[in-house]
Amino acid sequence: MQPGMNWAYKTTPQTQLNGREIDYSRGKGLGGSSAINFAVWTLGPKDDYDEWARQVGDQAFNWQNARRRFDDIENINLEVDRKYQRYYQPLAKDHGNRGKVNVESPPIWEKGVTEVADAAEEFGFPINKDINSGDPIGIGLFPSTSKGGIRITAADAFLSHPPANLQIQTNSPVHKISFEGTQAVAAEVEGNRHYTATKDIILCAGALDTPKLLKLSGIGPRSELTQHHLPCISDLPGVGANLQDHLYIPLTLHLKPGLDDRPALFSSPTALANARTTFRTSRSGPLTHMLHACLIYSARLPDLSSDPTFLQLPPWTQQHVLAPTVPHFEMESQSPPLMPLPQDRSYFTLLVFFFHPQSRGSVTLGSADPQAAPVCDARFLTEEFDRAMAVRSVRAAMEFLRTPKVADMCDGVVQVPRGESEEEILEYVRENCGTSWHMTGTARIEVKGSGQQEDGMGVVDTRLRVKGVQGLRVADMSVMPFVPNCHTQAVAYQIGAIAAEKLCEEYGLD
Repeated sequence: MQPGMNWAYKTTPQTQLNGREIDYSRGKGLGGSSAINFAVWTLGPKDDYDEWARQVGDQAFNWQNARRRFDDIENINLEVDRKYQRYYQPLAKDHGNRGKVNVESPPIWEKGVTEVADAAEEFGFPINKDINSGDPIGIGLFPSTSKGGIRITAADAFLSHPPANLQIQTNSPVHKISFEGTQAVAAEVEGNRHYTATKDIILCAGALDTPKLLKLSGIGPRSELTQHHLPCISDLPGVGANLQDHLYIPLTLHLKPGLDDRPALFSSPTALANARTTFRTSRSGPLTHMLHACLIYSARLPDLSSDPTFLQLPPWTQQHVLAPTVPHFEMESQSPPLMPLPQDRSYFTLLVFFFHPQSRGSVTLGSADPQAAPVCDARFLTEEFDRAMAVRSVRAAMEFLRTPKVADMCDGVVQVPRGESEEEILEYVRENCGTSWHMTGTARIEVKGSGQQEDGMGVVDTRLRVKGVQGLRVADMSVMPFVPNCHTQAVAYQIGAIAAEKLCEEYGLD
């Protein structure tokens, strides 16, 4: 990563993670975190979108409408070599080719990928030729937001040829939104500059910085604003509450020599320098496929419905968790080890992601200084259900690693739990887990109960308008009522498309 591209936030010390502060990286610059993320393009299960629509009482958020918007967002390359079509073959009818976000799979798959897919199928994972069809269950290849092996950021997609009526102002961190009464009238940026608005100001700062900016602008819990001597324009207790995120844990084994080509490239500075030159000059060579073809396993736990911690969940949450297209956890393989290791050896790393977190964290102000980082307390694993899901998911992953085909590929342990008791797995998770940077929910849409009464913690309505004020909207992952059961980049683009659609409806735009 280039210096200066990361805000480099950290969580507060996490009580359930042995007091560790967890990296909470956020992209710094045009394109935001799309400039530093893993470029994963997963849409998630259709039942997530239908649950989103149910919770907020607006069918505009359901899967049918989401799929229509994704057709306008993505420009997918469907060319797949015949030898890989048994594993990956999305259909043109299920995807868009007119959008600005380029999506592709590598033309050549790295050595060992298909062998691992075969092992997973033998273990019981069905091959899923398109994990982005609305049903991600099974094992498949995840495509990336790239073109010809080059990352495509949000800035590449939407700002490389800006319309004539768009002015882009860089090096201008926003300090707060200015109001006249309850009408948002301007964005105040560093250097005491003001950019006025005649209609709407739209915040897209993400689930950590959007609540920070709202509070600095006088929108949030009155008690917290008073503590920092800030005026209270709209008393909204939900600003900065409801923080949700996915944890992941790595499991790493030694891979037998000759089963991948990584050591020959990454252990030789000369070979790596030559590969970089070849890629830069002709878009060819080993960097066109090395580390590009990653497998994703979206899995369900067959006996989850009888787990005591599951039975303690609210009925509507139980129903969502058990919906047929919703995974309970996810695994990814072909990742490099996420720890410093000798580059002359080969490794098999499985990343295990825990879905449906019930723990709720917060984003608060450390001070009224706009340049101060937000205080992020994710409260990871504070709910018993989350700890149970971590144990169950890691056990399932360990069982997969013991299958004959996988075991035959490996010749030793690098990083796994000491044993498979609940205590041993939890201690391993507490010491080694990290975030997947899927922060969500800190300025969420108002959620309606069975009586269609709002629960009091909503920050925006279904038109993404901030409650209690006029002329201010939010369009980023902070508006989600729950963290979706996927990687969240595509969902963030979806929220942008929803905002555009709502604005066009309201103002009669094309």
